Amino acid sequence: MPDPHAEDPHTPVFDQQGILWFTTQESNMVGRLDQKTGYINLKQVPTSHAQPYGIAVTHAGVPHFCEFGTNKLASIDPKTLAITEYSLPNSEAPTSPHCGRAR
Repeated sequence: MPDPHAEDPHTPVFDQQGILWFTTQESNMVGRLDQKTGYINLKQVPTSHAQPYGIAVTHAGVPHFCEFGTNKLASIDPKTLAITEYSLPNSEAPTSPHCGRAR
């Protein structure tokens, strides 16, 4: 990893372009690996202690992930790496690695 703080990678998934996306739960980052160049980009999640975990790529090529330590979901723009967080409508809603089961 290009950042020594990037620990605990989880749930690697490829997008339609062959880019490998992953989360680093304990490091509060989302990353991508370009297989063609070997370059790894890491992006810090805006909310501290969000514990990003689990990632899925939509048909449009946009990765979405759970923020296990919060009551939010998030997406990351595959071109700019801008992260958008989405608060769940019920602040008491549980989050989990699967964004649907109680902790």
